[in-house]
Amino acid sequence: MKPVSTSPTPPTLIDANLEDFPSLELPTLDIEDITDRLEGMRKQEETTYFCIDYLKKVTSPKMIDELCRTKMLKWCFQVIKSGKFKRDTQVIATSYLDFFLSSGAPRAINAIKNRKEYQLACMTTLYMAVKLFEPVGMDISTLVMLSRNAYGAKDFAEMEFDILSALNWHVHGPTVLCFLEHFIALIPTGSIQSNEAWKMLHHISKQYTELTLGDYYFVTQKPSTVAIAIISTSLKHISPDLLNKTDRLGLFSNIATASKINLSSPEICSARERLANIPNELANVEFIVTSAACKVDIDSTLPSSNASGNSSPICVSARSKEI
Repeated sequence: MKPVSTSPTPPTLIDANLEDFPSLELPTLDIEDITDRLEGMRKQEETTYFCIDYLKKVTSPKMIDELCRTKMLKWCFQVIKSGKFKRDTQVIATSYLDFFLSSGAPRAINAIKNRKEYQLACMTTLYMAVKLFEPVGMDISTLVMLSRNAYGAKDFAEMEFDILSALNWHVHGPTVLCFLEHFIALIPTGSIQSNEAWKMLHHISKQYTELTLGDYYFVTQKPSTVAIAIISTSLKHISPDLLNKTDRLGLFSNIATASKINLSSPEICSARERLANIPNELANVEFIVTSAACKVDIDSTLPSSNASGNSSPICVSARSKEI
């Protein structure tokens, strides 16, 4: 496979718009239910589902770097689009990959040191997420075809088993999207405007979530921290006519009460600052919000995936000129 020249710009919002997300209705969970769920989710992110700075833990001349992550994310989102899978599935797949690389398992360390192994791990975690969360799965033979026979069925099967073993078969942890759905459900309700604001905030927050996948900084941040930072940033794109100051303050008060999180913590403040720079500097994304819908204007730079199987994963096993 030839290396594909690519910019280090995280491309994960390419072609994303409202049509990529299902129609949403305001959740009916009460604050007690949400509080109970958040307590369990926070315990999980503290004890079971957490990531370390694995790029600093391992040192090797040919180890992966942040650009490798960006290249594989770009390819995975092409597969998501051509396969008509939910974009949320890639968020889950990326969480599997980061948990695996943080596990310290021998195969995980090898994937950090060896770019071809890393590429195999990325493809396998996408396969796992599709198998678990999509109504129609993806055959291993499809992965073999997409890799242009760089990997065989046995390679994917063995990598899947090694990833599951490293994760102790924990594959249903709370992601940023999980926290977002629970936090946004705490918007004060009672009007059509509140319902519209909830839908709009949900859409914009999902798009920001995709952007964070391409920034390695967020790997080591707790999903709850990232979710709160995303909501804070996304609210800037929503008109006060849809969500006034009182409701915004009420939302953050509800989040703080239900989650028992200090919303002014250094981690959340740093994440907000990091997010504030992503749209303009990294993705060149402009959010245009109207009273009826939330639109994203972007300059699409990705070639469309070939359904016939001629699109192979971006090769990260050799350095391109950008690295």
